[in-house]
Amino acid sequence: MGAVKEDAGLGLDPWDDPERRKALVQEALERGDRGVLVAGMEAFVKRRGRKGDHVDRMTVEAFLFFLQREGRRWPKLEPGDLKAFLRELLTKGNPLAPSPRPYQERSLIRVVAALRLFARFLDWAGVGWPEGLEWPDRPGEPARVDLALPEEDGFRYRQPAGNGPKVALLRYPHAANLDEFWPLSELAQVVYAHSPEEAEGAWLLILPGSRLPAKDLPWLRAFLPLIQRHLEAGKPVLAVCGGAEMLSEALLDEEGVEERGHFPGLGLLPYRVRMAREKTVERRRVRLQGLSGYWGRLEGLEVEGYEIHHGQGLPLFHQEGSLLATWLHGLLENPGVQKALFGREARGLEEGLEALADALERHLDLRALHRALGLTGRVFPASPTGAKAPDVDPPPPPRP
Repeated sequence: MGAVKEDAGLGLDPWDDPERRKALVQEALERGDRGVLVAGMEAFVKRRGRKGDHVDRMTVEAFLFFLQREGRRWPKLEPGDLKAFLRELLTKGNPLAPSPRPYQERSLIRVVAALRLFARFLDWAGVGWPEGLEWPDRPGEPARVDLALPEEDGFRYRQPAGNGPKVALLRYPHAANLDEFWPLSELAQVVYAHSPEEAEGAWLLILPGSRLPAKDLPWLRAFLPLIQRHLEAGKPVLAVCGGAEMLSEALLDEEGVEERGHFPGLGLLPYRVRMAREKTVERRRVRLQGLSGYWGRLEGLEVEGYEIHHGQGLPLFHQEGSLLATWLHGLLENPGVQKALFGREARGLEEGLEALADALERHLDLRALHRALGLTGRVFPASPTGAKAPDVDPPPPPRP
């Protein structure tokens, strides 16, 4: 297996005949004959190779073995097969090696170069590289780590499925500060609702902040019947900052701070909000008092968060039936609030940061980084548990 003979009596190398060459490669791909394919690559390099081309037999055979092991039949491959192979090299090593060891990320440059040479060989043979098979944008791409970290005005990457109640977060066009709701993906079944139908059946409705409440009001008005039915059923609603402003009787912006004009609100809160040119920006720590019903489970808790708004006229917290309105961002990031409302605390941010630290240690040459920062030869001992770390800054990086 793997031998390629000259045509009997003709003395011709089959790699010099385009039709015979194509048939050889197609048959070898179908049978998984790695030896014939490597021999063909060597013939290609000899005839059409560029300066520096070298057949990396181990890499090519490992890739073909990987595809065969995964049950793939050429050319019907999955788009991510190549990247999956590179990830395996990084995490486990070459599957054909006697004692596989994970590759260093920089080694992928050589691996990708070997596979690109394989692709050029397939083109020369008239077979071609499988359509749709994705190459990494750069050799280090397979080392990317997908982290569940909060993102300003966005969503968590690949939210895990929650086991708790359905929570609908109303995703109006100018919704803001959505990162404060990152714990919900672990504590509940979260839906980012763009229509009332998507929010149907939720136990908790959340109206997040808004960069432009006056412009989001027409969008939110379509949700008013749903919100009213929700409150009549005694189900909880949380309205934060701009979300609370839109539930007031009116938004007044005479100076055009955000959008000049008088805008009727949804009328669920007995307040009128006036936009002030000076913006309130303040960290807050408060003890919750006077809450009842569903929100009564937060009674007496001390919570931390922040205010950031132009609107004036609402109290910091106000409960109207099962509706809780607040200026305070970050309420659901408090572990005590998570435990009181959902029975447990979320750990997503902690786990994400740990995964980030692990990825840095795995994929960075930390010794080279320490040398560049001038940290070699210095020891920064860990502080005992509970002790304050010494106030010592590392030296600046050396001047060029």
